[in-house]
Amino acid sequence: MSCARNVKKSWFVCFGEVGRVMISLHLPDEFLNYTIPLPPSGTNNAYHTGRAGNWYKDDNVKAWEKLCLWKLKGKVKKVKYTHWLCVDICFVFGDRRRRDIDSKIKFCLDLFQKAGAYKDDSEITDLNVHKRIDIGNPRMEIQIYGS
Repeated sequence: MSCARNVKKSWFVCFGEVGRVMISLHLPDEFLNYTIPLPPSGTNNAYHTGRAGNWYKDDNVKAWEKLCLWKLKGKVKKVKYTHWLCVDICFVFGDRRRRDIDSKIKFCLDLFQKAGAYKDDSEITDLNVHKRIDIGNPRMEIQIYGS
């Protein structure tokens, strides 16, 4: 069964094995919106190997996580859901340089797992990622919702 969902218009469509279309109202229980600074780099530069072969995070990434957790302190609630859990991430860059957005997704998902929005990022059923430009105001906007 494949599903498509448009939460803003409040519809949920599932295509069954026989090709029938079922529309049901699985509306989100709550929307959680957060705005935080952009991660410092992608995953290519964020993890290093130590002498013993163990992996560790770069100091810039650790500082970004610490800053974001401090900004989110007391604001993050655990998302209540029974059917699905969706995360929308919008990377808003401050200039028009070419950037790869998929390398920054892991940082965001791990950050909100540490903050307590969900138990594990493997619980996420839908992930929507967007890239926008806002000259002079770089940020990352995250919306987490479930039903």
